[in-house]
Amino acid sequence: MSSVILLLALLMSHVLGSFYSPSVARGTQFNAALLNQPRLYIRILLSPILMMTCFISQEVTWGFALLSAVIIAMMNIGALRLNLIEPQRTRYFIAIQACYLCVLIMIWCMAIGVTCADAWLWIDEHCKREWIVGAAAYLVIAQPASKLIALILKIAPLEVGADNQGNTPRLAFSAGEAIGILERFLILTFVLLNEFSGVGFLLAAKSVFRFGDLNDAHSKTMTEYVMLGTLLSVSIALAAGLAAQYLMAQV
Repeated sequence: MSSVILLLALLMSHVLGSFYSPSVARGTQFNAALLNQPRLYIRILLSPILMMTCFISQEVTWGFALLSAVIIAMMNIGALRLNLIEPQRTRYFIAIQACYLCVLIMIWCMAIGVTCADAWLWIDEHCKREWIVGAAAYLVIAQPASKLIALILKIAPLEVGADNQGNTPRLAFSAGEAIGILERFLILTFVLLNEFSGVGFLLAAKSVFRFGDLNDAHSKTMTEYVMLGTLLSVSIALAAGLAAQYLMAQV
């Protein structure tokens, strides 16, 4: 079995154990009733057993195969507990799968004898430094920029009056934050591609879609608040894009 096939086999073992094994109902507590269900042990042990089979076919030592299986089984238990306790959210799912992927890659590297020096040498040969600068720029304009904009907007908090029914309108901050992150991603991408006309198109499109909401609100304060958030978001994305362009030219 080649090293690439071994990696694919490990990934398939994880997919089969995590997504095709019997599921446990959400809201179930870790108690005696749950411990008596065979599906719990199938879900925890299926992927480790499959991975041990892959390692044994690769003539990896039993000790390493058993240790890897124990690590994956413990991760399965932790993921299962989090899945039962916490509500199913996209960020949790992505974070858990990213952890599985990192651990599987590290186990695979140890199984085929790849050292940290070999890994860094491969990264240095195949990954361009511009990619690292670009990745750092995207990370900066995501959550850090959202926190900065939220802190700035708290300096002048939004104050709106009640509507005809006496209800005070509230902003959907989670939706606005997601829109802002996507907006900054697009602006940064346009800047890195030297397509500044795309930035103008994006702002024009957002203005068209937001005009109806602001017109219905009949609130000058709301309009100023939205414009302030938009300008802050665009300014941060443009600054990050120009800084990334400068750094890419220097590396």
